[in-house]
Amino acid sequence: MPATLTATRSSLPQPCVSGYATPYRSGMVTTAGLFDQTYGRFEIRAKAPIGTGHQSAFWMWPRDKVYGDRSGEIDVAEWYGVYPDLVVPTLHMHDALGLDHTRTIYNCRVTGVDKGFHTYRVDWQPSSFTFSYDGAPCLTVENWDPGLGLAAPQPFDQPFFMILEQALGWFPNAVTPTTPFPARFVIDYARVWR
Repeated sequence: MPATLTATRSSLPQPCVSGYATPYRSGMVTTAGLFDQTYGRFEIRAKAPIGTGHQSAFWMWPRDKVYGDRSGEIDVAEWYGVYPDLVVPTLHMHDALGLDHTRTIYNCRVTGVDKGFHTYRVDWQPSSFTFSYDGAPCLTVENWDPGLGLAAPQPFDQPFFMILEQALGWFPNAVTPTTPFPARFVIDYARVWR
């Protein structure tokens, strides 16, 4: 049975961990402390909501942050509700000087992300990442340059855990009075292979 992460608007303020209150609630699940892996195939089959203000994500974070703030982030797929058919893969990297070495692309299109289930996958090898949507490669990154202080395959040579998230966006994808609620990110499955 699919799992659902839901974003809602409430008439009452909702307390946040950071100490402020918001009229919104959203959801996230993670494998932190339960499962992590270096290299392999990571895949979900999901439906993502559309509509300005909604932001869904399938991403990965390093278990131990071996390289501190330069330990990287793997965004397998991010959906910005204001762009209903755009799905964005990203490898985040910063060097010792804080310079951005991020690798991404903004032309991966999936029609009907909210109408039916689609597959979103990354094949992660020691010297390459291939991001594919519905079996079609969208972005391949090979032999990346993480910049000063690191050398490939760093920072992506350590275990990462998975995160699935239904959140709310910011400019130009900020919540507006017409943002549709509730928003449901429906996950049919999440799978990993070595």
